[in-house]
Amino acid sequence: LVHSYAGYRLAEHPELGKMLALSDRLLVSAFCPHIHADGRVEGYFRHIPAIDSSAAAYIFDSETYARELTGMYGLEPVRVHSLKYPIAAAGTRPPGIEHGKTVLWASRLDFQKNPGLVFEIAKNLPETMFHIYGRSVMSDDEFSWAAAPPNVLYKGEFFGFSSITIDEYCLFLYTARFDGMPNIILEVAAAGLPIVTSAVGGIPEFIGPAEGVLVADSCCVDEYVAGLRLLLGSRELRMSMSE
Repeated sequence: LVHSYAGYRLAEHPELGKMLALSDRLLVSAFCPHIHADGRVEGYFRHIPAIDSSAAAYIFDSETYARELTGMYGLEPVRVHSLKYPIAAAGTRPPGIEHGKTVLWASRLDFQKNPGLVFEIAKNLPETMFHIYGRSVMSDDEFSWAAAPPNVLYKGEFFGFSSITIDEYCLFLYTARFDGMPNIILEVAAAGLPIVTSAVGGIPEFIGPAEGVLVADSCCVDEYVAGLRLLLGSRELRMSMSE
């Protein structure tokens, strides 16, 4: 059962839920909740108490979220699992890592991903170009491209990370306010790009000092700027992170 409203409703049904419990095959997968700009929290995790008697096991996208929901609902640890993310590197280093001065940002242009923060970060690094890929899905974040400084360029939508030509980029910037284990981080790391990212959700389980820089306060411009300056100023550090 993976993020399906119909599936959760089915599992909540008194009779059908019993049938699922008897089958011992209902595996429930849950990812991070959604936090609105006004602070409201929504997500399929709210269905867990109603379906718990039918669930054989839970599979979460990070140990962080697994611990959170285990504590919240008193789930039996034996039924709780979290995904691991070993990846095979691409085998080639993007050429921009060595001498490039352009930073890549690619995600949804929504409140969760905080794309407008890139404008403020870029204003502090006028000598560095920032390329933004993505489109709005939730339509819940209002920012004006007219406010973008001259060193920020919108490159349009993308359809999977592999659709972006990354040769000119020296590192990847990720500014999410909250998250689980985002696919884009896994794909960027596999491609060999060093990463400066907010330390939210399960990201610190995957990104360490060997892969990039974690920003403790996901909305702090100064922390992102410090992390970017560290990597932009050291070809050797970028090269070591891309191995």
